[in-house]
Amino acid sequence: IVIFSLYIFSSLSKNAKHDAVNRANYDLSTEYDSVEKNVYIMRNIIRTIDSDSQVIGYLQGDNNQEAKQLIDFRETTYKQLINLQNSNPTIKQINIFTSNSNISEIWPTFYKIDRIMDNDWYKKVIKKNGSEYWNVNHYDNDIVVKSTLNDESKDVVVSLNKRITYPSDKYYGI
Repeated sequence: IVIFSLYIFSSLSKNAKHDAVNRANYDLSTEYDSVEKNVYIMRNIIRTIDSDSQVIGYLQGDNNQEAKQLIDFRETTYKQLINLQNSNPTIKQINIFTSNSNISEIWPTFYKIDRIMDNDWYKKVIKKNGSEYWNVNHYDNDIVVKSTLNDESKDVVVSLNKRITYPSDKYYGI
């Protein structure tokens, strides 16, 4: 009976270990697919922004832009960016930081670059010289908001950062 019990126990133990490994492999495969999907979505958003002539035109703009142009931009391109963000539930926020001091911020997407210049990741993006920089597992408190109501976010996020350049590699922001 003892030998039979040890044999049954050994067999059950091996089956349990095998099942646990199979379950872990399945969970890992599912998580890997989810990460790959999110990377694909984030890169597509970057490509969409990089190739959008209206966004680039806004980033190139100056204070002399007509009100009609700004309203048209907000009603079309800006709303498309917000829809792009809202249609992807894994994307928390699309932020575009401009180095052009002549254009206005449009919250919650377009910001002046001086809000992020003190962040370490900003310096790393600049050093990458146009390549992607992934900032993994950091708190979502990138944007400096000078307000007494500003609480630091407790959300841990992954950010994809890239320089926005256009004709002849002119730098417009991140």
